[in-house]
Amino acid sequence: MDKIFPKSFEEKKRRVKILVLGPYRPPDAEKRLKKFRRCLHNKKYKNAKIVADFPDEPRFHPDWDIHSSLKSQEYIRNWGDVLIFVFFRDADNQGVANELTFTCLKVLEKVHFSVVLKEKSIILSSLTKGPIKVHRIKSDVFEDDKELYEKAQGYLTEFVYQLYWQIE
Repeated sequence: MDKIFPKSFEEKKRRVKILVLGPYRPPDAEKRLKKFRRCLHNKKYKNAKIVADFPDEPRFHPDWDIHSSLKSQEYIRNWGDVLIFVFFRDADNQGVANELTFTCLKVLEKVHFSVVLKEKSIILSSLTKGPIKVHRIKSDVFEDDKELYEKAQGYLTEFVYQLYWQIE
């Protein structure tokens, strides 16, 4: 095996743009998302971001709700190489469900580099599960945050290999 390949793979890990989409409410859910992003950074996925990491200027719209929706759509469409949709138990997952639907309807080229990670015992509606199944989006269940991190790393390794020659 080429001794340079592991170094070049590590470089690709640092460069791949990972957009983590998940709930921000209640505040504990946002804390978990930020902790998940930090974990990815610690594992050398330095370009992992949540939508809140991006600036709110320029504004996409004067109305905050419209701005927030357009902002996440912009970064799904034009920034992320890989999308990780996280559904937490006891959180408001409507936003992440809408982001998933948007991806399935408007950004089909990203579904093959997306994964849905659901906390155990969460119940998703058919309108959320349907697009996951129709588009064959990778989907998995995690028991706790440690397992979330481990599973995400496994999927990210696969995606980096698949995108290897496209990552700049």
